[in-house]
Amino acid sequence: METQFQVEPQENLQQQANDKKKSGRAWLLGVIGVYSTFAIGTLAVVGFTFTQKVELVSKRHYEDGVNFQSKIDNSYRAEALQESLSWKVSSDATMLEVSYPASFLASGDVSGKITFFRPSESTMDKVFFVNIGSNGKQYIPLSELPSGFWVISLDVNAGGQGYYKESQVNL
Repeated sequence: METQFQVEPQENLQQQANDKKKSGRAWLLGVIGVYSTFAIGTLAVVGFTFTQKVELVSKRHYEDGVNFQSKIDNSYRAEALQESLSWKVSSDATMLEVSYPASFLASGDVSGKITFFRPSESTMDKVFFVNIGSNGKQYIPLSELPSGFWVISLDVNAGGQGYYKESQVNL
């Protein structure tokens, strides 16, 4: 028995070496591609977040937070009234009727504001001052307000006491 060894030609060995180099380059190009995609994606997200409009409910956020307990107390006081402090939107959504308790009229010293807060766009917020008619009601036209979601808050002082009420409405 005679064993024969075959010697591969030099060209085949060189071809195998080139194939190994190419597979190493492909791996390197894959890593570079994945890292580049990640870096570009991260920069795109950062750029997007910097172009977003950020609006706070109030520019005096800290002061409002410190005074929040008084708003809670005023809210409890408004709930405890024998005659409720209320409002309703007309059926055609053109008028807001605010009803004040008779005790507010009797006190004679009533001041405050009604705020229409638009969570989606702070530039649309509207403020109306309390102006009670002789019938104990105030009418606010809603025609100038765009339709959508609104938060209505009433902050009123009557007879030296503060009262606060808030509700959400979809016009």
